[in-house]
Amino acid sequence: MVEIDAQKTMSLSLSLLFYIKKSKADSTGKTNIYLRITLDGHRSEFSIHRKIRVDWWNSRTQSAMGNSPESQNINKHLSILKNKVYSIQQNFERESDSDIVFCASISTNVLKNIEFNINLNRLL
Repeated sequence: MVEIDAQKTMSLSLSLLFYIKKSKADSTGKTNIYLRITLDGHRSEFSIHRKIRVDWWNSRTQSAMGNSPESQNINKHLSILKNKVYSIQQNFERESDSDIVFCASISTNVLKNIEFNINLNRLL
């Protein structure tokens, strides 16, 4: 008889947190936006390679305030990242049972996509 670990067949607990470090603001008052991914207690943190003015960031909603094109662009990017992480989670749950590898996989996949977008923007 084969035992199935019920915990591994259940959905993994995933949380996302977008945040800034106010103390790391540059001379223009802008700071990097970071993403923390927590999956069943395992954390992965990285910069999403976007900057925002400290006074434009709403930590409660984890988004940029205002209707300026820059704020809208940042919020759109945050939404795209959230969707990509959840999509990667769904694919990974079907294919694997390792939480730690999943966090590393998300970080790698999201960062590769960010690097691709940066390179694409440079070409345009």
